[in-house]
Amino acid sequence: MKNQNVGLIRIAAMSGLLALAGLPGLSQARDVGGYFGGTLSRISVDDVDGASPHPTALGLQLGYDMGPHLALEARAGTGLSSDSVTVQGIDIDFKIKSFLGGYLRGTLPLSDRFDVYGLLGYATGKASGSAMGVSASASEDSVSYFVGAEFNFGADYEHGFAVEWRQVVEDTKALSVAYRYRF
Repeated sequence: MKNQNVGLIRIAAMSGLLALAGLPGLSQARDVGGYFGGTLSRISVDDVDGASPHPTALGLQLGYDMGPHLALEARAGTGLSSDSVTVQGIDIDFKIKSFLGGYLRGTLPLSDRFDVYGLLGYATGKASGSAMGVSASASEDSVSYFVGAEFNFGADYEHGFAVEWRQVVEDTKALSVAYRYRF
């Protein structure tokens, strides 16, 4: 029950951020248009029989700004490196195979150069593990959410670097650095 309450609190907080992002006049309006970018993430998988592997992943993002505060975004990615953990004396190699998600992105511009944002959507992910010559994989899909901060630069603030914390799927979190280009 405690985990459900924590999840509900997180979803409520993200909903509040998305609602705040809809407030007009908080910063200079940006043009409506598309963007793409990439992420490099350190994944944390909760409690794999008492261990927490930390593989890395590389992701792509593609989105459309519907105004200065709201966007639609898709993200996809794959594992970049694996991580080994020891469970009951057996070394297990753990790797992210893929992830894919669709999101509503709310942005709160604090200045022309600095934004905070949140994403709320649905994602699916697939991971694999291998030990002693035996491999297995599993997939999971669930509500997914992010919070981040982005520094924008360029003549029209078309470039952005960000740091974000993500709940990719249930029991799988990520700390990421991201680059985004608006066109």
